[in-house]
Amino acid sequence: MQDVKLTADAQGNYDLVIENDQISSVEGFETTLIVSLMTDARAPASLVPQAHMRRGWVGDISTAESATVTGSTLWVLDQSRMIKRTFAQAQLFTVEALQHLIDNKNAKGVNVTVNPSQRKIDIETEIVINENIVERYNTLWRITNASGLSNT
Repeated sequence: MQDVKLTADAQGNYDLVIENDQISSVEGFETTLIVSLMTDARAPASLVPQAHMRRGWVGDISTAESATVTGSTLWVLDQSRMIKRTFAQAQLFTVEALQHLIDNKNAKGVNVTVNPSQRKIDIETEIVINENIVERYNTLWRITNASGLSNT
């Protein structure tokens, strides 16, 4: 799968890559993972009671017939303690954010492993394309900000 190439600066902000006056591209799911995990999805009231604090992208308009969501609710964990519940939520939020790959038939499955440590959450993602092809990615989520994605 070909997509536009994004790169992070020192502050963890992503931008398009321009090379030779052209927008660069990349094969695989790297850009999809950046957008799916690093973009703030609108949080439900059960996670963030105050409507004005729920973030999300204005383009995600939900109706009774369809609920389109861009990004993840991993941002809700920014100020969370590093406890088992936080790690379980990080895994759930990551799986939810990547469900569109399966729904759109870009992947057969997604496997997510969360490896906790003192001040960060290491999210390992396997995207199963078919029986013989699996792409692996590693996302480092630090407390109070997201940073870094690597294809492993």
